[in-house]
Order: sequence, then C-alpha cells, then structure tokens
Amino acid sequence: PGHPPAGIESVVWNDAHVGGAHGWVEFVRVVGDEATLLVTPADRISSPLEAWRPMMEDLGGGDAYEWVVASAAWAAEWANNTQWPHLAMS
Repeated sequence: PGHPPAGIESVVWNDAHVGGAHGWVEFVRVVGDEATLLVTPADRISSPLEAWRPMMEDLGGGDAYEWVVASAAWAAEWANNTQWPHLAMS
C-alpha cells in the first residue's frame, strides 16, 4: 500500500456552501479519524455566508479564508478579477 506524504496528518480540507442564510463551511481531516467540523452562522439574519474569500493579507500563506458577510464591499475588486493586496504586490 505505500505511505502517505509527510505532514499529511495535519492537513484539513474545507468546503464552503455559499448559501446566504443557509450557508455553512465543512472542515474535514484528510487522514486519521476523518473528524468533521461543520460551521454555521450564529445568526442567519445578521451573518449570512455571502462569500468565502481567501485572505491574502500575510495570513497563513494563502491558507486562510474569511466568512464574508458584506460581500458588496468587494464588488469593485471582484468585477475586475483582482483583490487587494494583489494590486499592491507587483
């Protein structure tokens, strides 16, 4: 059978369902007990999942994501297929 790659024990995948008031994010361990954590909004009215944005502000090397409630704030950047801080990284 082969051996899993080094460090795979600490890998967690995430899968977001961007569904507004019915949105959720699932985190699953890749190996081991395959434990699952399901994250739902504390208040479906005031914190719906409108977008799942990669956080590129020097957090986790691109492995961090943000539960976006006010996605209209990103509309201009997303319309141009850009996102700050990429505009300042060149």
